[in-house]
Amino acid sequence: VKDVLLTASVGKQAHQNDKKRQETPQDAEQTLQRGEALYASGHYSDAGPFLKKSANLGAPQAQYLLGSMHHFGNGLEKNYTEAVRLYRESLENGYTKALLNLAWIYATRPTEVAVDIDGDEALILALKAVEEDPSPINYDALAAVYARNSQFDKAIETEKQAISLSENKNSEFIYRLKLYEEGKPYILD
Repeated sequence: VKDVLLTASVGKQAHQNDKKRQETPQDAEQTLQRGEALYASGHYSDAGPFLKKSANLGAPQAQYLLGSMHHFGNGLEKNYTEAVRLYRESLENGYTKALLNLAWIYATRPTEVAVDIDGDEALILALKAVEEDPSPINYDALAAVYARNSQFDKAIETEKQAISLSENKNSEFIYRLKLYEEGKPYILD
């Protein structure tokens, strides 16, 4: 019986591997595009299977989007550990947008939630995100990391930079600036 089960298990795995090998680059790209379109339209639950398939094929954008779904609980269970894993895979595959989200998870997670990122790593990630793209949102994330690390002077200065770069003087940025001026980090629930 054990031999039959083992043979069936090995056969199933071989079949799955054959299916992966048979997937053409065009099919993989179409799967990713379908997942991205569903994600962008807010149909997260429908996007999940397409993005999982693409992520398993090594698509960094899919890994990033799945990480985001776990990070924010959009269409998938909120799971910071899985979000960090997927963001790291995406980053390892060259998708630098993951820098911001890894830093953001560290900075804004609820206090009782442990993540596999420390304050030093989060700061390096956020600084690299700003270096790669000096956008308001990246400065905002850097400010959040500074605040989480209790470096409120730097958080205030950096959040002011985010506000000055923001075309519409983002009210979220202004809210966070006030928190930092009160000596409080920005923590999500």
